Amino acid sequence: QLIYAGPIDEVVDYFATLGYRQPNTMDVADFLQSVATPDGAMMFIAEESPRDEHYSASSFAEAFRSSERHGEILTEQSSPSKCNWGAKKLDTVDEENPHQSDGDDVNGTVPAEIKRRYTNSFLTSVKLLVQKNLTLLKRDKEFLIGKTIENFGMGIGMSMIFLQAAAFPSSLNGSDVIADYINQGCPSNQMTDDFVKSYDKLLAGTYSSIFLTAFHVLLGTLTGTPDEVDGRGIYYKQADARFYQAGAFLIGRQISQLPLLAMEILAFGLPFYFIAGLAYEARAFFVYLAILIAYKFALKMLFGVLAQTLPKKANVQGVGTFFYLLLTLAGGFVVYPVAIPSYWKWLFWANPMAWAMQGMASNQFLSSNYDGYSCTIDGFTYNLGEDALKSRGWQSDGRVWIGYAFAFLLPYTLLFGVVTWLALKYIRIEPDRQLVKEGVNIGAKKKKKTDEFNIPFVPVDLSFHNLVYEVTASTSKDKLRLLNEVSGVFRAGRMCALMGSSGAGKTTLMDVIAMRKSSGTINGKIELNGFEQERTSFVRSSGYVEQFDVQQPELTVRETVAFSARLRLDVNNPAIGDDATKMKYVDHVLEIMELMDIETLQVGSFEEGGLTFEQR
Repeated sequence: QLIYAGPIDEVVDYFATLGYRQPNTMDVADFLQSVATPDGAMMFIAEESPRDEHYSASSFAEAFRSSERHGEILTEQSSPSKCNWGAKKLDTVDEENPHQSDGDDVNGTVPAEIKRRYTNSFLTSVKLLVQKNLTLLKRDKEFLIGKTIENFGMGIGMSMIFLQAAAFPSSLNGSDVIADYINQGCPSNQMTDDFVKSYDKLLAGTYSSIFLTAFHVLLGTLTGTPDEVDGRGIYYKQADARFYQAGAFLIGRQISQLPLLAMEILAFGLPFYFIAGLAYEARAFFVYLAILIAYKFALKMLFGVLAQTLPKKANVQGVGTFFYLLLTLAGGFVVYPVAIPSYWKWLFWANPMAWAMQGMASNQFLSSNYDGYSCTIDGFTYNLGEDALKSRGWQSDGRVWIGYAFAFLLPYTLLFGVVTWLALKYIRIEPDRQLVKEGVNIGAKKKKKTDEFNIPFVPVDLSFHNLVYEVTASTSKDKLRLLNEVSGVFRAGRMCALMGSSGAGKTTLMDVIAMRKSSGTINGKIELNGFEQERTSFVRSSGYVEQFDVQQPELTVRETVAFSARLRLDVNNPAIGDDATKMKYVDHVLEIMELMDIETLQVGSFEEGGLTFEQR
């Protein structure tokens, strides 16, 4: 029966009017749990109560029905609602204003702010998402520093393979021989083997440098794509709550990634460009960086489609690797554009890697480094830069192809951005249902009860005295004391419930006792049957189930328990004997833990589906 309904800050005073005084040793929650039970008689003071004896449940209910608070509730319930959103029947309906209402009567009209699908406008949502993502990015300093060092180191390491191989003219790679030959007017009697070797070496070094740049960006994008799968759950939850539009999420994420993307490109491109010997020209350098940024965005959109449409990280990695192989083979380096069969030519023209390499090749061979290096041979004008492009099948008619590269990469990015937006809007990939092995018995008649099975063991009393656990604060060098001289005893054969509010230190205490803490300072004494705790024997002979336990996803429940039994049960114990006895014990454990019905289910994972949190 209902004995009280109202504000929590008035409940103690209400029961005081009935003669029940809250003891100083009891909080409000415990007081309310006890007041209507027989134990409430010990808190009853007849001199302060309208009654002479402890209230029964029906008496409590009758007292509340007679109270002023109950009258207020009845009055509120009988009053008409101020906002009735139910459609109001009208004799006539104005077709131009079908949601009209009479005068100031709001009945029948749903407020505009309620009907609005999203609270914020599209631009406001984009702004908020950019701010949130940038905040997350700034706080992950270790990731930013690691990415910077990784790309800078890769840039230096990869460029050292082609040390000044793309430089022209330079004595380091012998390209000065080419410059001297052209400056002399390309005399036919001086086209020696040294010239041919220098020319081939220059082209090989330049095209290899350009390809490695494009290859590095492609590989980095591929390896980072599976991580986007982890963010789908957050997006689904917030999108279902109508936090923002799918387009706002996509645009906000891409804009917020621009600083990281630019940092990665600059950290790699700066050392690589100059060590490899690419054109020492400001315009050529910045065009090179701009092409890489546009290329990176195009790839992120392409692989982003995979992250939003494929169910698992493994699927994203597998299909992404296929695309990575396809883009590399049709990129114009492994197979020269001039050598690509006509029926595969479409793949070359639709390849962002090919367009990025076209732009970088035109930017290099048509830079100021190659200006003036032309001559006439048998009436034919020979231009070194244009010939270097033509020899591999690249377009050579001017720097306009740099613009064409951007003209392809930007719409390519928009196209796959639209595809990603459609995937975010209409495709929802939820974790699979529990993975069922053959012979599953869910809902079927339970198996015959297993025989009682007990393994002799030595009972242990675990005691801890003055446990102190301190860690260093994350924002300063101050010490934080998470456990302060905690003492207690866990008796053998008894179940002990450790209770407390969130953040009270329950898990911390258990982790310290179980020797699971690898950081911080631990002081105090932990003993088992009077002997000091020792790591090797304690970990070997104890079991500890954490809040988020880690299991092998591919194994079934029975296989997991059997694997643990075979590893932990001592075969030298006469009560165990052989493996068959261990399996009997496994049956016994599965039965007492009520896991028999799901013994043939795979454990699975939260990402890919499997057991529920409680079953796990």
